[in-house]
Amino acid sequence: SRFFFCCEHPAAPGDGGGTGLVSSHFVLEELKRAHPAFVQKCNDVGVRYTVFAGPAQDASKGAGRSWKSFFHAETKAECEAKMARGGWEWEWGRGPNGAELAPDFLKCVTPRLDAVKTAPGTTRECFFNQLIATIANALEFGRVGQDGGGFDPLVDTPTQEAVDECVRFADGSRVELHVLLDAKRLCEQHAVDVQWQAGDVALICNYQVMHARRPWSGPAGSRKVLASLVAEQHCTSAGRALVV
Repeated sequence: SRFFFCCEHPAAPGDGGGTGLVSSHFVLEELKRAHPAFVQKCNDVGVRYTVFAGPAQDASKGAGRSWKSFFHAETKAECEAKMARGGWEWEWGRGPNGAELAPDFLKCVTPRLDAVKTAPGTTRECFFNQLIATIANALEFGRVGQDGGGFDPLVDTPTQEAVDECVRFADGSRVELHVLLDAKRLCEQHAVDVQWQAGDVALICNYQVMHARRPWSGPAGSRKVLASLVAEQHCTSAGRALVV
């Protein structure tokens, strides 16, 4: 429900590495005006994400988290038990576009998740989802099994088919790429950047504020911003308790 950030080592001047913040309520209201049918479907249907993950971390990719880390599981059996409790669907040895991969490589699909939620303790609706992040994920998942990102997230754009591999509305229909790109532009136009200094601490409401790390070009270890997630009690989506 909230994020704590603490900056131990800021990036060197000119290396980037700030954190962009934008109001998720503002983004939602703007999308209602520009794409009302999209927002209505987010409300009525929800979304399902597809995750591709190997047993080991892929540090060359932002979406390179292993399934062991993602599900806090050491074995395939333990991972499957957690996915079953959470209503996930899964397949081993399958990558994007049906590619055959190692038998310990995981393709898994979330249960239906809300894409619009009301911030707890308020009446404010928020664009509460990972849809914009899916643009970069679609680029990275297309390079599963290859080192490096191989793209510039500020310039390159995935295909609609690549997005389809990563997310769909919960009824199986596609999430239109052009709408996601409009949402990303909104965020970029109205974001406020935190330019970290040593010792800075920020507490962010994950419902009401969207965040994203800016590109960073410094050497490994020259920037260190710690993040701590505050667990949400009674976390639900589409009226169902979420289990991880």
